[in-house]
Amino acid sequence: MTPKFPLQSLLSARRLVSPQLVDDFLYFLSDMGGMISLYRMDKDGSLPEPLLPSGLALQNPHLMIGESYVVFPRLGKILVMIDDNGDENYQPSLIPLEGGIPEPLFADRYRKQQLACSHYDRASEIAYFYRDDRKTPNTECLRVNLRNGKEISLGTSLYGNICAGTSKEHSKVILIDGYTADDNILYLWRQTSGKRESFFGVPLEQREEGEEYAPSGIRTCNFTEDSKKILFRTTLLDDKGSLAYLRLDDPSQLRSVPISGIKHKGVGELEDIRRVDKNRFLLQYNIDGCSWVYQGRFDDGATPRFVIEESIVGPRPISEGVVLGIEPSLSRTGRKDGGYAFSFTTATSPSQLYLFNSRAKGAKPYRILSNERVVGIDAKYLSRGEDLSYESFW
Repeated sequence: MTPKFPLQSLLSARRLVSPQLVDDFLYFLSDMGGMISLYRMDKDGSLPEPLLPSGLALQNPHLMIGESYVVFPRLGKILVMIDDNGDENYQPSLIPLEGGIPEPLFADRYRKQQLACSHYDRASEIAYFYRDDRKTPNTECLRVNLRNGKEISLGTSLYGNICAGTSKEHSKVILIDGYTADDNILYLWRQTSGKRESFFGVPLEQREEGEEYAPSGIRTCNFTEDSKKILFRTTLLDDKGSLAYLRLDDPSQLRSVPISGIKHKGVGELEDIRRVDKNRFLLQYNIDGCSWVYQGRFDDGATPRFVIEESIVGPRPISEGVVLGIEPSLSRTGRKDGGYAFSFTTATSPSQLYLFNSRAKGAKPYRILSNERVVGIDAKYLSRGEDLSYESFW
């Protein structure tokens, strides 16, 4: 006879999500204190230490626009997005790496307005914010130098004007306007002109009644190392998502990028591509409801292609689950060591914190730093789930 278990057992596991590894410390979000807050622990294992005052709750990172927090190691600060008791009017604040009392980045200038960190550059200590003043339909994109507080407005729009990517020196910025799900239009902002110009797609005000316009499916935009191309995921070439790029000198032609080295099987979609450094990128897929994350390089030769070099999430032992945040590991100087910190959960395991580094000498590439479990229920009573995926007639 199968024993009965109280609901409290299933609710006992704590969330450990959105990790960022900087030097010897792993930063992450958790509800271990009864509400979501920011913590850090030694990368070799230690008791987590809180970085924010007791009683200050952060939003669920998967339910908000932009980033919940970002560690800026060279600045010696952490950018934290804090609202007022759940009103979703997020205000960027800074705390030391070891934690402390949040200091509002803009004082009371944007009080009762919603700001979201849509993009950031740790090396340049620059953050881009989406600003909704809660009074007018227009939203603004702000670029802020976190070291000196200098602000630059990249214009406003009725449809978002969200920063989706920047060139290395930040002289060019891709801004996205969104109309419906994945129906996104790209604009290019140039520092030389100080204004945005239509770059790819048909703006709403130029669309003709009765005409159909295919959603682009474009999200994150990644400038190539030479800042002459923009690499992104799109649904214009394949409903399941594919890689493509645009040349800055000829944005009228969308060019497909073939991908080699895929290990997964099944049905799903390419969710996103994100630049790590130079020509290294992360590809993230949802295949039959499970996450697959690859590291690879964009080969910008005569015939551009994407070559997968490592499978970080998807193959055993990190398989049949969902990634809840993955970031490259950093040093205080901003240098990347080729490793990653990520959170991973499955149908039989709560979210766990992992470190991955295939370059680690004499060690396994994966290291788990947590041991969250469902209290009082043996794992044998938890089901791994069954694959019931199908293709819709749509």
